[in-house]
Amino acid sequence: MKIRGFKRKQLYDEFISKFIPENINRYVEPFAGSFAVGTYILYDKPPKLLIYNDINKYNIDILADAIHHLDYKEIFKMYDSEDTVFYLDPPYYQKEQAYVGCENYTKDFHIELHNEIKKLKGKVIMSYEDRRFIMDLYKDFNIHTYKGDNRIFKYEIIITNF
Repeated sequence: MKIRGFKRKQLYDEFISKFIPENINRYVEPFAGSFAVGTYILYDKPPKLLIYNDINKYNIDILADAIHHLDYKEIFKMYDSEDTVFYLDPPYYQKEQAYVGCENYTKDFHIELHNEIKKLKGKVIMSYEDRRFIMDLYKDFNIHTYKGDNRIFKYEIIITNF
């Protein structure tokens, strides 16, 4: 699939929305940012409970049932269940310096995240840049590739555990 410009709305409409189950009980975003996917979910498939974790404490006025400023592992502990959908957009591998508060993340962060995700009961939908290390790390998950351009043409992936 080719998605030009990485417009979140288009990415959601044409790709991510296909993975979001109907009648969501809990939708959780453990990594903060623009809250774009959560915004679309609110209007498309409203969950009974919407949780947003703003790790960098941005001042964003959002409509959510709970807003936290915690480490993603704490969010996993608080909200993991079989009826939870987690959307993760973690700092991309070897581009961590581009994310506020993540400049010191290393390869170990990505390995740790992978190990934590493997323990989850909930459904996981995760965006990542297409990198051999990430593809190998998540080889036992479902990996969907899409193409786009954001100043340069590149491949991105969506990883799911279902």
